[in-house]
Amino acid sequence: MFLKSHRPLEIHVVDGDDEHLITAGRGFFWFLSHLHVRDGSGREIGSLRRRFSVLNRRFELEDSRGAILAEIRGPLLRPNTFMVYKQGSEIGRVTKQWSGIGKEAFTDADTFRVQMDTGRADRHFSLLMLASALAIDLDFFEG
Repeated sequence: MFLKSHRPLEIHVVDGDDEHLITAGRGFFWFLSHLHVRDGSGREIGSLRRRFSVLNRRFELEDSRGAILAEIRGPLLRPNTFMVYKQGSEIGRVTKQWSGIGKEAFTDADTFRVQMDTGRADRHFSLLMLASALAIDLDFFEG
């Protein structure tokens, strides 16, 4: 309870047919999280690294070699919306959906919507986008 959302964790994501899609994990951290993402066969496909920023919330999506693929920015005045930028243009969004007063007040359940330009995203990038919704939830919406 003392470590709250800073504790180490591993998340397994499966589809409707129980096929393993991704495993996302991170170690203990004090300030800026770093979520490593592996595909269903266990190969590292990339990571999401939270970056320091004063005026917005920011992540970088990295490939398995550490090269930056895209940047995710969440403006302070739009707390539930995170835009994904690749080479300076917006190619996607991750949005926390409003679930209604009852669900928001009495549960920890959240619903996220992940949108992307599929013409500019391969399978690994799409899986990193899915993992970005997990990272955003863990860093900004979990207590």
